[in-house]
Amino acid sequence: MPVRTLAGAVRDDMAGRLLGDCVWAMPPVGRLSAATSWPHGAFGGYSVNVHDVCDAGRRAFVTNVLLDGGLAELHSRCGTASLPISVLSSSQSASFTTVSGSEVSLQRAVQSILDVLNTWDASVDRFVMLFNIGNYHWIAGSISFLSRSVVLYDSMGGTSSTKAFILSRLLLFARHAELRQRAVYPDSVVEHFKWRADKEVNRPMQQDNHNCGLFAFGHIWCSIHGVDFESLSVVGDHLRLSLLHFVFEERARASSAAGAEAA
Repeated sequence: MPVRTLAGAVRDDMAGRLLGDCVWAMPPVGRLSAATSWPHGAFGGYSVNVHDVCDAGRRAFVTNVLLDGGLAELHSRCGTASLPISVLSSSQSASFTTVSGSEVSLQRAVQSILDVLNTWDASVDRFVMLFNIGNYHWIAGSISFLSRSVVLYDSMGGTSSTKAFILSRLLLFARHAELRQRAVYPDSVVEHFKWRADKEVNRPMQQDNHNCGLFAFGHIWCSIHGVDFESLSVVGDHLRLSLLHFVFEERARASSAAGAEAA
């Protein structure tokens, strides 16, 4: 969509609202309506208000508030996907990697991984998630049973001990997901998986210093929808505007569907 159209749609969504007003929530909430039932999983209770949107409109690092809104809407879409895909919240992915700047111990990581896996059906074939590095940079990760691979995407590239640590925890997650699938479906999984850590995906690369979270989310969105992210002409600020529009449009669609069911 043209930038002018996107900006106009977001502006209209904000019209007449105060800073503290909720503009998106999971489960969906209308301006005057109570929350409606929704298969929200780990995203239950998440919300975005006008102040969060104003913060996201600045050329600064995007917070997990808006990103989790986008992840929550992807989660609801993936519930009807032909291949089951699990979208983790930022708190779920942090629970087995880094919390408050400190690396999670191996014992705690294993328990957190098991807790996360228990929120999803054992038939899930793919897991996607975001990771925050040092409270200043976002990267994306994915685990695929079909390709038996673990992939990291970093819009700024480069190597670091932190990314190596995150990759090791992704492999740990993959192995526990495999064990769970074997336990639940002992007859359907025959071969022993040989998980491989694919080389990092670093393209497209961001051309600014504040839109890493939007690139990381864009990578996940495109991979879920079968779109080649690298082939797109990507502008970081346009991605930011697109995420806002996506979140609001999905909220409006869900609220309309819930209203139609109630009627």
